[in-house]
Amino acid sequence: MLSNFFKVYHGTAGKKMNLFPLIQKKIRSFFFSTLPLSLLICAVSVCLNPLLHLSEICKTAPVQSGISFLNDRSAAIIGAEPLATRDFVCPEGLTGKGQIIALADSGLGNGQMNNPHPDLKSQTGQYPKVVMLKSYTDRKETDDPNGHGTHMASTAAGTGAASNGKYRGIAPEASIYFQCILNSEGEASPPLNIDRLFQPAYDASARIHINGWGGKNNAYLYSASQIDAYIRKHPDFLVIFGAGNDGPNSGTLTQQANSKNSLVIGASEGARPAFGPGEDNATQLASFSSRGPTSDGRLKPDLVAPGSGIISAAAPLIKSNFITNTAYTKMQGTSMAAAVAGGAAALLREFFLKEFNLRYPSAALMKAALVNGAQPLPDNTGAGFGKLDICNTVLALKEKSFLFDDEQNPLRQGQVRTYDYTVTDEGEPFVATLAWTDPEAVPGAAAALVNDLDLTVTGPDGEVCFGNDSFNKGYKGLKDNKNNIEQVFVSAPKPGIYKIEVKASKLTREIKARKAPAQDFSIVYGQPLKTDIVDQINQKSNTITLVSGEKIPIPAAGKISLGGPDLTQWSPQNIYPGENAYLGLQENHLYLSGIIWRNKSTEPLTLSSGTLWLEMNASKQEGGYYLHPGSIISVNGQKTTNLNSIPGGVEVFASVNPTSQTIWWIKTDYFTKEGILNEIDTDKKQVYIFKQQQPYLLADDVFFSFTDSMVKGSREDLPFGAPALRNLEQLAPGMSVRLIGAPSDGKVGYIAANRSLVTGQCQYIDPVNDELILLGGKKYQVIDNAPVTIDNKPSNFSELKPGYHLTLVMADQTVISVIANSLVCYGKIVFYSDLENRLYILDYQNHLRTFNHSEQIQVFRWQQASSLNSLLPGEYVRLALDSTGQSVYRLDAADTLKEEKGTLSSFNRDTGLTEFSPGDQAFISSRTMVIKNGYPVMMNDVLPGEQVTYTLLKVPKSDDSIISCLKATTENKPPRLQISCQREGKNINLSGSTNGDCVYFYLGLEKSIEILPESDGRFSISLSQPDVKSVQAVAVDRLSGGVAGMYINVPEFFNDISGNTFEKEITSLASKGLLTGYPDKSYKPGKNVTRGEYIAMLIRLIGLTETEQTPDTRASSWAKQTLNIALQYKLISGGLPDLDLYISQPLSLKEAESLLTTALKKNKDRFNLDAQGIDSLVAGFSESLLEKNAPQNYITRCEAAYLIWQTAKLLKN
Repeated sequence: MLSNFFKVYHGTAGKKMNLFPLIQKKIRSFFFSTLPLSLLICAVSVCLNPLLHLSEICKTAPVQSGISFLNDRSAAIIGAEPLATRDFVCPEGLTGKGQIIALADSGLGNGQMNNPHPDLKSQTGQYPKVVMLKSYTDRKETDDPNGHGTHMASTAAGTGAASNGKYRGIAPEASIYFQCILNSEGEASPPLNIDRLFQPAYDASARIHINGWGGKNNAYLYSASQIDAYIRKHPDFLVIFGAGNDGPNSGTLTQQANSKNSLVIGASEGARPAFGPGEDNATQLASFSSRGPTSDGRLKPDLVAPGSGIISAAAPLIKSNFITNTAYTKMQGTSMAAAVAGGAAALLREFFLKEFNLRYPSAALMKAALVNGAQPLPDNTGAGFGKLDICNTVLALKEKSFLFDDEQNPLRQGQVRTYDYTVTDEGEPFVATLAWTDPEAVPGAAAALVNDLDLTVTGPDGEVCFGNDSFNKGYKGLKDNKNNIEQVFVSAPKPGIYKIEVKASKLTREIKARKAPAQDFSIVYGQPLKTDIVDQINQKSNTITLVSGEKIPIPAAGKISLGGPDLTQWSPQNIYPGENAYLGLQENHLYLSGIIWRNKSTEPLTLSSGTLWLEMNASKQEGGYYLHPGSIISVNGQKTTNLNSIPGGVEVFASVNPTSQTIWWIKTDYFTKEGILNEIDTDKKQVYIFKQQQPYLLADDVFFSFTDSMVKGSREDLPFGAPALRNLEQLAPGMSVRLIGAPSDGKVGYIAANRSLVTGQCQYIDPVNDELILLGGKKYQVIDNAPVTIDNKPSNFSELKPGYHLTLVMADQTVISVIANSLVCYGKIVFYSDLENRLYILDYQNHLRTFNHSEQIQVFRWQQASSLNSLLPGEYVRLALDSTGQSVYRLDAADTLKEEKGTLSSFNRDTGLTEFSPGDQAFISSRTMVIKNGYPVMMNDVLPGEQVTYTLLKVPKSDDSIISCLKATTENKPPRLQISCQREGKNINLSGSTNGDCVYFYLGLEKSIEILPESDGRFSISLSQPDVKSVQAVAVDRLSGGVAGMYINVPEFFNDISGNTFEKEITSLASKGLLTGYPDKSYKPGKNVTRGEYIAMLIRLIGLTETEQTPDTRASSWAKQTLNIALQYKLISGGLPDLDLYISQPLSLKEAESLLTTALKKNKDRFNLDAQGIDSLVAGFSESLLEKNAPQNYITRCEAAYLIWQTAKLLKN
């Protein structure tokens, strides 16, 4: 029996994730390279979820360890949306009708087949939506406590009923056969024999099986071998696995993704740019997506599909993170990508049946067809054969520009099957894809391929190309002997006949019992339809100009799909720039696919990554769209390129390219009215402007907001904008407002109230004269009874304090309102856990901090409402904290302009202007993270000419940029640094010596002190810091630029040991981290020590660690680790009937001696102790205690500390 530890990770941002790779990679990069290992371990331990375990039996190779769980715009990106339109490719459209998709995952909705999520309800007169819902683990419930399975099922086959079809799945009329594999411990626990999972689904006529789970260890092991064996026995069963979420490094696939015969799917980015930088480029591979190759060098994943920003059904047991429609939630991961691919496979299977009457296409044919139509990504590393494009595949098959052979007559050794294809169009590539279902290999095999076929394509000029040779960084004339999918891709074919050969090069296994070695296969070959994008439409000449520059006549008839269930009327008026154009082989046969976006209230935002057109109403945001460079923009009937002239709040009508999800043509008509607000009548839906007799009508979904301008702000705040809250109650008569309305109905859709703001840190409050001074010396007058909010709560002027972060609402030079935050933190995101409601931040002093957040947290990006799930590691944020400093109630994310490497040219201390070679310049702020060789320093410690890496943040509506992080390196000799630390009550006494010019002490929570050594290099300082447990010291030689640093453990402060007989011993042990106190800073020295407390002291003293998980879970959670170690090292007996009772009882002196003796004898070799002398040594330790205690009497916590201290002295010697 082999026990393997693993963690559950999900394909969702914020769900329980595998944090070891994330923290290991991110912490190292964020802390750079100098943080002590103990603090790295501490950071990891803070973040990690409890380890789970799975046992499997295996003969010769390791088995699956660490099993874990890995639409609307996705359907457009992969080309599925137009296929659903009736008569686009077939009369009824392709919707997955008649197909059954099996899915093994966490659970489904509330677990009730008769009352599922609206998107998974059966439709009247249709085949049941959910044909089976059954658990395959010890957990009998079939509900979905984490939302993963519900999301995947609806992504593949949801009807979109809860959104009027908007968020429907890829194959909305397919049925679901759901298999729950979540066990009673909340772990993914599929059957060890995979046949138990696959066979029931196969018997129920499911021919597509989606899996969003996988085990760690990129190797061909038992599970991969089982999967291959099952598919070989059932060759029409297409099994799909997500690649895993451990990217971006290579070789990070799951065990199951090592399967040869399954279709392995990686994740490309979705396209909801307003939700975060990981969801803004549909042509880019998602950073989290696991990469190949497999352990034996095979190409995996096979394809990628959208896997970030996926909106799909939310299970009722989870909280939705999608405020636009809480029946849905947003997740990411290769699980989501696998579900997208599974839905596309259902459409393809439906098409094979309707078009070719092919009822049982093989899994090999399905894979070959999907791969042959895939779109190569610009950088295909980790993307396999490219991004899924089901429309490209289906249209090419429909037009017979793709031909195929699902060859069931197998090849024998050395046999060759030949095909010819005539190329007439040099403008489109020639592609041939060969796939075969290979017999399973032995688990742990060095090479997984058993039967080797070879694909060869010979062009009309005699040039020979071998399958997959193009992946060798250019054709090198090499044959592939590893993969069972091979492709030849000729980007610029020559006219003439291409000869395709499939040869059985090396066959070692039969595919049918008692037969000679043979191998069946499937091949798809040909040219995709000529594909382009509409650039211009000329109705006078009746022509379309494509992006390639080609002009084509608009045929008398064609097909346009704009996302609806029916074809859009064929007319030049319905052809828009940005539509995908597919030119059929038949003369004048044109397919057009596009998206029309209409929204009542939008705003163009100019960002470092481009122009984002965003929904202004946070409650209706769906992610916005980037503007394609060179797009046509029409404003009130006039073309323009001046986006700054377009106000926020305008209604738009736009053409969006389905594949890139970018706007190519946009039209907006609006009217504006500016004035002073007099009254808003919400009952009559009217707004009155001062000196205007007639009111303006309000639209039903009218949106209000503030358009804040920063007239002055501290530099650290400039990238984030104003932290003022946008409460409608603040919209009051007398405010300057701008109304934006639509001429089509004359109604106002957006009201913007204009405010001028000043931000900064409060330096001085004068409540008598109603004045305040911000850091920097600027004085501001506050009007009488000005509204004041502190930490999001109403307050008054007298409650403001120096150090608060203030936002002042100005009228001319007078403050009319104050919004204050008692605590603000600036830093870089390490990780966000939605499951724990916890943020991990690296503050500007390079220290890891953790925060909870309130349920009402407000998140803003680009000064627009956003969500926590949009955040990515590495982003710079400003946190508004409550008075405890532990909870975040507002978060603002900055727009990163760029990260560059160079050298420091100059730094102006007076202005903060910093110049770099090769030419950038930006400003330092008081919250810039300045790091040198991994240590936090000041900007004047970085010398001109030193190598630096710097990150610049964009300042909205300005050409300036702020440096958020500057990392400098030097090879100059570090200064000497020696420090000792002692505690006297609440005070910390630090003393030492250095040959540096200054020493910085970092106390955590952004507290730091700089001291200058005496002429002989000595220094000392006393600090009143009862809560500080460690101090980072950094010494700098400002002449040479050398830097040195260290972490100092500070003895824990106990408020009740002064004068105690064992005060010295307790303090000494606390300084070494061997003793802990209570949350109220007490040690309670006179309290009887419990067995559990004493055992914990012993374990820390000897340095015992948990190397395996003990299956005894009877103890309380606080003591589980302690007891696991004690049981593992046999310090206590595993046969105790009640562990909770045992550890909570007081400890006698005799028991203390016995436990100490046992611990020392079991570790005698480590400390070079004489086993026979241990008894007398321990007896000597406790001798002084016998005067007050009989051996059977209980001992106190201070007496226990004395025994541990005596033992520590012995071990030290």
